[in-house]
Amino acid sequence: MEILFIVLIFILLVLPPFFTMRKQRQRQNEMVSLQNSLVPGQEVVTAGGVHGVVAATREAEIDLEVGNGVVITFEKMAIVRSKEQAQAEAARLQQQTKKQQAQPQAHPEQAHPEQQPNADQVRPEEGALPEQEIRPEDFQNDPKRRPEAE
Repeated sequence: MEILFIVLIFILLVLPPFFTMRKQRQRQNEMVSLQNSLVPGQEVVTAGGVHGVVAATREAEIDLEVGNGVVITFEKMAIVRSKEQAQAEAARLQQQTKKQQAQPQAHPEQAHPEQQPNADQVRPEEGALPEQEIRPEDFQNDPKRRPEAE
């Protein structure tokens, strides 16, 4: 029985991080292969979200044309995906958003009218002051509120 418990603990504590690291490593390998295969004319996106066209490549740097005649030099490590990957991800996120918007979401205010308390049923908060009518004459005799005589 104790061995079963130890095996169960091992499975719950060791396997999830292992699978997470494996998936991260796959993504990192894909990014490195993209960075090593950059060619002039390829549209890419940097980690900062800058979209551009590869103008020239060097060993550790690339030149991105981000506008007509505007060329910026980046480290290769700054390139995180190609424009096609960015567009595919944007389309996937857009579909996901549409699905979430299509699903009805119940708000507590809209749940059931019979469950909503009436104004008569609402109790004042503990320690709340009762409502009072404020009149101008209440301030006339208050020395703190009276203007100073000069």
